[in-house]
Amino acid sequence: MNEAECYFERADTAEDSDWLHYVGAAEIQSETCHCLRDLKQCREALGHAQRAADSTVPEYARTLGFCRMVLTQSHLLNGELEAAGDTLQSARFQRYVTDFQAEVSRHAAIPAVAAFHEKVRDALARLDDD
Repeated sequence: MNEAECYFERADTAEDSDWLHYVGAAEIQSETCHCLRDLKQCREALGHAQRAADSTVPEYARTLGFCRMVLTQSHLLNGELEAAGDTLQSARFQRYVTDFQAEVSRHAAIPAVAAFHEKVRDALARLDDD
């Protein structure tokens, strides 16, 4: 992981193929936090997850959602239950979900999108009840 970060810092991304354009510092942080979480190195995962979540642009809503979930899991595995709950209930996290929902809504006729909308509505309603 360290080698990948070092290589990325030295790389000339202007020459990258189009299919690789999404890989940036946030993506490297995200992959690192996933690995550290899986290795149960939760304290280290927490720092990478926070940096990944902070630096991922909203256009990459799926990646951001994964980062936020790993951040939440890292808090939980570190025994930081309030921080884990705050991460999921934060206005910022909810805004990312609703921003993604707004973007995908133009495909509302697709069953998977309709099911996603229903799940988001239910989840946000539960958060409002708490």
